[in-house]
Amino acid sequence: MAIIHCSTLAKDLRSDAKRLRETFANEAEAREQADAEWARVQRGATTLSYTLALARLELYPEQHVRVRGFKSEIDGTPWLIAKTTHTMTGDNGFSTALELEAHTSSA
Repeated sequence: MAIIHCSTLAKDLRSDAKRLRETFANEAEAREQADAEWARVQRGATTLSYTLALARLELYPEQHVRVRGFKSEIDGTPWLIAKTTHTMTGDNGFSTALELEAHTSSA
């Protein structure tokens, strides 16, 4: 089993790079894991929280959604639902709160 050392990938790293704790069998596996972690970090870089006036029980985490009625930059962004909270109160009835993360194609 080959071990890929950090120096092998150093030329691709930026000064704000995150070090992965795992040891990988080969460079391809190391790059795949690094790409997956980068996508996870990027996805969390842009978020949107929104509460729907009427509950939507069919919405749940990990679904891909689009929004509309906002600025074109927001409407044009593919989103991933990170968290849903369904609430019922005497004052507001039944509502759904969403926490969205921008979805990148590599995620």
